[in-house]
Amino acid sequence: MEKFYKNRPNFLGSEVGLCTKTITVPADASYVTENGRKIVKAGTYFSTPYIGLLFQDVDITDGAKIGSLMIKGQYIDANLPASVSASAATLSANGLYAIAEGSVSRPDFGTAGLSALANPSLSVATSTISWASISGAIGYTIYDSNKAFLSALGASVSDYAVSAIGTYYVQANADNINYKSSALVSAAVAALS
Repeated sequence: MEKFYKNRPNFLGSEVGLCTKTITVPADASYVTENGRKIVKAGTYFSTPYIGLLFQDVDITDGAKIGSLMIKGQYIDANLPASVSASAATLSANGLYAIAEGSVSRPDFGTAGLSALANPSLSVATSTISWASISGAIGYTIYDSNKAFLSALGASVSDYAVSAIGTYYVQANADNINYKSSALVSAAVAALS
């Protein structure tokens, strides 16, 4: 499956002295919904089982998942999903230090300010959903009626064979550098071959 990255501010102050620990991110952790998935954002503060900051996004849509917790190192509080300044003393006592980043210019990769790809124009034949190629798409993602992930397809693929009657969604995926991904477009499959 291809990975698609969201635009997240860099919260890592320095990788010097960086130490991470594997944890289980619980299914009831605080999350945001992105493309129908429950995502615990990188930089989220955890106080159990260890004190630290989640190092990378973790998808908990299907339940608890393994993730990396940054337990030592330097972070930029202003770039976290939520400030941890109230816990700064606890974090520094455990080896995580807040730093203030100076006037550094970083390239902005991701969806902020980018134009979306055109929505796929779908047609349905018995058991198959088809679409015309979208200029700039790096692939397509297929979701079921609950908007749960089914398949990631390459840019050269322009159809998807279904195995059940129902509603499906197709999204044209972008590189998040030139364009952001299209909206989800629905298609109802009423008959199978």
